[in-house]
Amino acid sequence: MRRYLNIWNFVIIGILSSFPFLEYFFVNPNDSRTEMLEEWSSLILELERTTGGYRPPVAARMHGYIGLGAYLASIKDEDFEDLNCFMQSMKHHVSLDQIGMDAALSVNSSYARLAELFFITAPPEQFIKIKELESKFRKKLSKSVDLEVKMKSIGHGIKCADLVWKFSVSDKSGHDAFLYNYDETYIPPECSVCWQKTGNRPMPALLPKWKNARTLIVDTNEVKVLAPPESCETDFSKLYQQAYEVMLVKNNLAREDKWIAEFWSDDIPGLTMSPPGRWFSIATQAANKVNLNFQKRLEVNLTLGLAMSDISILVWNGKYTYHLMRPETFIQNNVSRDWFPHIPTPAFPTYPSGHSAFGAVADVVLSSYFGEQFELTDNTHKNRMEFDGTPRTFSSFKEMSIENAWSRVLAGVHFRMDCDAGLDLGYKAGHLFMEKIGRPIKSTSDKLETSAAVKNQNIF
Repeated sequence: MRRYLNIWNFVIIGILSSFPFLEYFFVNPNDSRTEMLEEWSSLILELERTTGGYRPPVAARMHGYIGLGAYLASIKDEDFEDLNCFMQSMKHHVSLDQIGMDAALSVNSSYARLAELFFITAPPEQFIKIKELESKFRKKLSKSVDLEVKMKSIGHGIKCADLVWKFSVSDKSGHDAFLYNYDETYIPPECSVCWQKTGNRPMPALLPKWKNARTLIVDTNEVKVLAPPESCETDFSKLYQQAYEVMLVKNNLAREDKWIAEFWSDDIPGLTMSPPGRWFSIATQAANKVNLNFQKRLEVNLTLGLAMSDISILVWNGKYTYHLMRPETFIQNNVSRDWFPHIPTPAFPTYPSGHSAFGAVADVVLSSYFGEQFELTDNTHKNRMEFDGTPRTFSSFKEMSIENAWSRVLAGVHFRMDCDAGLDLGYKAGHLFMEKIGRPIKSTSDKLETSAAVKNQNIF
């Protein structure tokens, strides 16, 4: 009996040891392509978290340009200088696979090239990860590709990355902004409600000139943020009301309120990804849920990236047009010196909310691809120990975007009106963006309330 067991042990070991060999023949190449996109997405989010200077606007722009490079690498040579026309003709682009090359190898090399260029100041260990990831998928994807096709495909990806990099360099205000986040020379206007440096370690203004960066599809003169109430400066009653709501909410946070505030509290340098980056994590999870194909994933990332890049400029244009101070500053100056928000206050004007605008644009883009009723459990911060990132389940991207906006009031870093204005700007810009690229959306109700749970409460 023991002799037969030994024979079976050898058989089982032989079968198990042959798995890598069997994988060579039987693994679906599309699985490797999807895996490649997921791992690059994950690494880019890690890079923006660990590289200095990648605050929300800079990160949003980076995602747009890297997404453009990846998409270009998957198709035959196209003219992308007129991005409106390029995006409108997306359905007619010819895949690299159709002309005898390998799109996945090309995309892999484009990601690697642009990651090294955009994250030139990343920690050394991150450069090693870029090299290792490129090498891993170059080997994995080229197993059944002859040498000539392999080299042409890799060369095409590098060529596309270099074209996108040259395009980025031509944007004088946006290209190197990651090196100059905080402007010591910026002097904010003087008024009773104008933005001031805030907190125990007050920082200079973040990217006050970002409004001069190049938009890609929607210009700053096409969509404007709603103006804040005129009474803010001449009559404090409006801001007092807004401030008391922030104080009341923050001082009475229930467990779920804290969970929501921390769940969406992206943009903590070194700890979390950026607010725009969060929506790329969500997009990847949505794509996985419906098993979205390789080319469509590239399209989603491109569309979301270009929209995020544009909305960052529209938001910062609004912030440095109205220069409104943060709740923390207003409350400490006028109500209570001892009051502090749940999370640190960012170093730039409060109106409108960037989180809210990013979320609204993401809702428009992702709903157009996955549907307006799309249930998803967001696992972005699953297993984080530094804050409560316990996964939350949503019935739609709109539900996500509204909770994301309301979280900024719960966190104590935004007035409700900031979030309403951010949502309004994001939805308007998002719909115009999709219309201009040839994907107009029949809008359902884009609700602007930041929280369905509190909108009907008589707080005051």
